[in-house]
Amino acid sequence: MQKILFFDDNSLSIKKNFKRKVKKFKLISKTPYIDPSSEVVSLSWAYPSVFYIKKLKKYVVYYQGWSVNYQKMNHNLPLMAMSDDGINFYAVASESYFSYPNKILFNQTLPQDLDDLKYSESQFFELKNAFKDFKYICLALYKNKHNEHIAKTFISDDGLIFRLDPNLVWHEGVDAPDYAMSIIYHKKYKKYAIYKRPAHTDRRIGLSFTKDFKNYTKPLVVLSTDGLDQGLSDMYSTYMMESEGFGYIGFISVYNTPNSLGTSSLPGHKFKGGNVVLQLAYSEDGIIFKRSLRDDLLPKESNMMCGYLSYKISLKDEDRYYISGTDEPHGYTTPGHGKISVFSMRKDGFMSLDTNKNGLIITKPLLYEGGDLKVNLKADYAFFSIKDAYGKLIQGYNFKDSVRFSGDDASHVIKFKSKKINELKGQVLTLAVRLSKGSLYSIQGNFKVLTPHEAVDQLKKGDL
Repeated sequence: MQKILFFDDNSLSIKKNFKRKVKKFKLISKTPYIDPSSEVVSLSWAYPSVFYIKKLKKYVVYYQGWSVNYQKMNHNLPLMAMSDDGINFYAVASESYFSYPNKILFNQTLPQDLDDLKYSESQFFELKNAFKDFKYICLALYKNKHNEHIAKTFISDDGLIFRLDPNLVWHEGVDAPDYAMSIIYHKKYKKYAIYKRPAHTDRRIGLSFTKDFKNYTKPLVVLSTDGLDQGLSDMYSTYMMESEGFGYIGFISVYNTPNSLGTSSLPGHKFKGGNVVLQLAYSEDGIIFKRSLRDDLLPKESNMMCGYLSYKISLKDEDRYYISGTDEPHGYTTPGHGKISVFSMRKDGFMSLDTNKNGLIITKPLLYEGGDLKVNLKADYAFFSIKDAYGKLIQGYNFKDSVRFSGDDASHVIKFKSKKINELKGQVLTLAVRLSKGSLYSIQGNFKVLTPHEAVDQLKKGDL
């Protein structure tokens, strides 16, 4: 199965009366979650992870609370909450799962102290290809008195009780990256990919591969800001996800920093001021990333001046996204302003081709391998046509022969009145879509987009 998304026009030969558009997330949590101890911790950089635990029949939310006042408490706190529906959260006592001394808050999770180290930050992940002795992993940072950051790893088989594994070291040295991160299992390479900063305060997106969470490849920088960004911008963090049939999608937080030499105790380090916008990146292989339109995905009603996406749950017709942030400029932690909000988006709904009148697209040559051709669209009406490799009509597959579509469908099967598409299996084709007043999000099916030379070679070979 292959999928065409519309970050660019690389799979199209013709595009008329369409405009590319970034679609906003839909806010679905009526009230944002704010930790009950907001006078102690801010959720501006909470980076929540949300797991459904079957034995509890509840969602467990792990997040971090950033110290509101570093003069009084010079470290952050790992915290937890629960939810019955994955949208509305409530803090819970963690004693049944995390029994450690010197807890400051009742919903605190990981140990505050490890020998002479103090907790700094953490993020939790559920692994798709789980190991025998653990399915969940927490990549944590602890710091020493010299403010050096050391990587620690906790593992769990049930998502509730985590144990420190000293043999799993996710970063060597004392400059372990700050957050947020993302973990994907790459089927092609049969390895886990960790998307993270190359080192502490290095605001670029790096990539390391590992098979066992013991040995890692050297971080490769795969994303950074460029001259098309607002200016004085840093690549803050990312959430990466696999898009079946397409490749990989990145939700990147871009920090538009203040115009100053530095706003923290570290030289040249921007921290106080500026805003953080949420944008898109995309890749075929998960290594070479590109960026399209730079519009912010966060809607106005989110009331977030800074936003960081850190987790996604897939549902039948849509995806649910968990974003922490604040309505204040970056670096401010006024009690009650940091929060976690829940958003939704239709499948593949983040980028579309929109038209206010009759829009037309025709794909590049496709080697059609049989089965349904599907489109994700919303329109007053739409018609479809299949032509040969050179754009010539095929009898029975013209626009007038197609079954008219009207409405909203994330997986509409293209049909014709008297012909079956599968009769064209093995041929080199082009697909045309004519749309009136609506949005086209994706095309998917068993096909391969061909270069002109590949199309000629295939035509010489004949049908598959």
